[in-house]
Amino acid sequence: RRLAKEISKTDFRRYLDAAKDDWFEETMLQGFVIGYAKMDIEERLKYAKKFIPKIKDWSVNDGFCSTFKAAEKNREQVWAFLVPYAESSREFEIRVAAVMYMDYFLTEEYIDRVLKLFFEMKQDGYYAMMGIAWALATAYAQFPTQTKSALEWNWPKETLNKAIQKMCESY
Repeated sequence: RRLAKEISKTDFRRYLDAAKDDWFEETMLQGFVIGYAKMDIEERLKYAKKFIPKIKDWSVNDGFCSTFKAAEKNREQVWAFLVPYAESSREFEIRVAAVMYMDYFLTEEYIDRVLKLFFEMKQDGYYAMMGIAWALATAYAQFPTQTKSALEWNWPKETLNKAIQKMCESY
């Protein structure tokens, strides 16, 4: 993260355009730079679109999402950007959407839309399912009434069980 912050203060565009993804650390660094660098939302989303297909594990996924703070001030644009990933059949594209919606859209304004979207996401891949389960557990902690109602829907058994497990483990 320290190196990503340093790169973000220099010619980050040159870095992102030339960056390799041969190693886990290189890929993680790119995700952090995209989140930290000062740029407008259109440019950030352009870099995110190029970056997301490179995600191959949960830690790069979740690190990228947690650093994408620009979503807080650009919710409608980011929401629209994420919809195709939420509708994807690719495991880590789904996880990106689930974790981003969890990190930036568990608000009074969005909670009902988010819960419906979580339910509609394909939950075949382990990391997609775990991302959705984690998001449900987090939603329950912040919006217990709405989430409890949503938990009565016909969720895949494994997703529902993991969400409940995460809720119990996190009290």
